[in-house]
Amino acid sequence: MKLLKTLFSVGVIPVIAISFLSKLYGVPSATAQTQQIAQSESIIFDPYVFDAKYYMSLYQDLREEFGRNNLSAATTHWKKYGLQESRQGHPAFNAKYYLEKYPDLAANFGTVNRAAYIRGINHWLTYGIRECRQGSANFDPSYYLANNPDVARVYGKSNCKGAIDHWIKYGIKEGRRGTP
Repeated sequence: MKLLKTLFSVGVIPVIAISFLSKLYGVPSATAQTQQIAQSESIIFDPYVFDAKYYMSLYQDLREEFGRNNLSAATTHWKKYGLQESRQGHPAFNAKYYLEKYPDLAANFGTVNRAAYIRGINHWLTYGIRECRQGSANFDPSYYLANNPDVARVYGKSNCKGAIDHWIKYGIKEGRRGTP
């Protein structure tokens, strides 16, 4: 028992526990996360993370600076500044919102810098969509499926990726609510 207390007091047990829980719940270690970041800058342009038309339509300052239809400038702005400024690049996902909504992710990834946001994006794409986590204040896939039985019938009642696809392609235009 004394050995156990000593190991706990010097931080050995918490490190082992965190490592075990990270593996159990699919959260990569800090080293693996850093490697993923280095290899995955391109994930910021995933179609479930960034839509240049949406991005441009959302921000008046960008339209004034670049013009309404300059999607190339919108994409460049997103890469250089948008993510760090906590701007939203897609109607169903906002990295800052996602990390703030889920304390388990914020505790593991942080919440206020590009690396944390990229880790959050990686989690969203790898696990979050499949787990039906809410990626933005605009859209909750569980709510959408529960309140649109026709969508649940077509895509499946737990197919959150299908719910996002439907909402983006049809639901917004049809005036369907993405959240309560």
